[in-house]
Amino acid sequence: MKRIVFGLLLLLSAEVVYLSIRNQELISAQKRLDTYLSAGEAISANSGLELGLMQIADWQTGKVLDVREYQEGQEALIFNLSTTCSLCEEASIYWNALYFKYGDKYKIFGLARDYKEQIAQYVERNAIHFPIFNILKTNHSFDSVIGRTPRTIVVDREGSISDVYEGVGRDLDKKLSKSS
Repeated sequence: MKRIVFGLLLLLSAEVVYLSIRNQELISAQKRLDTYLSAGEAISANSGLELGLMQIADWQTGKVLDVREYQEGQEALIFNLSTTCSLCEEASIYWNALYFKYGDKYKIFGLARDYKEQIAQYVERNAIHFPIFNILKTNHSFDSVIGRTPRTIVVDREGSISDVYEGVGRDLDKKLSKSS
């Protein structure tokens, strides 16, 4: 019995050490992200652009749907990401925070063009809570919006893009707070 208790204590101690190290990594990533956020101004050239017909697929189930169907007439925050983008890794901390803060007011999801295995690793590595979809088909004008990562795209109820941010945008949280 003592050996079992000792073994469990040893295992618990190892877990505490691991979590402490992971916490320090996240704090470091947050500091780097703060620097990146300060550079994220809205790109106004894409305002008014329609989402149009875009087919997406749930990365886990493969279920195909139209992005406007998924949006369901709600305002949306779309995170354009790549699983191989280090800035996307850092932005995921902020994107998760936006999901928890505004998930009841906005349809929030990520878009990627990666393999299922890559997305699974990204989700686990970054403790992603928002849904992610693979982009299957899009129109040419929207391709220009999602051509770079990370980008945060704000979409109105009618499916028109109101703002596009390189990264996550330093004023996005303030803007969302005012409109909520």
